[in-house]
Amino acid sequence: MYLKILIYLLPLVFPVIMLWSITWFRGLETLYNFLAFVSLYLFSVTVALYVMDTILEGKIYNTTIHGILLNPFFLIPGGYFGMYSLYQLLRLTFKSRSST
Repeated sequence: MYLKILIYLLPLVFPVIMLWSITWFRGLETLYNFLAFVSLYLFSVTVALYVMDTILEGKIYNTTIHGILLNPFFLIPGGYFGMYSLYQLLRLTFKSRSST
């Protein structure tokens, strides 16, 4: 039950904290961008390697490729990049509202 609450709340709270933190520490924005780059790279490479292994082994079954969902190199970067995307949307929204 508590894990479900965390799954719903963290993607809302974490981007707001990121947005607030860059107003106080401007250098964090560069860190967030770099972490997003690394996360997207790891996410993409992990998916590509899983697909390649599945095709090379000849095990083209839905259950085989779903093993990627348990891989931390898929879950952690994917989670961060999802929250980073929400942070960027919030940042752009507030930026466009302040300029009008």
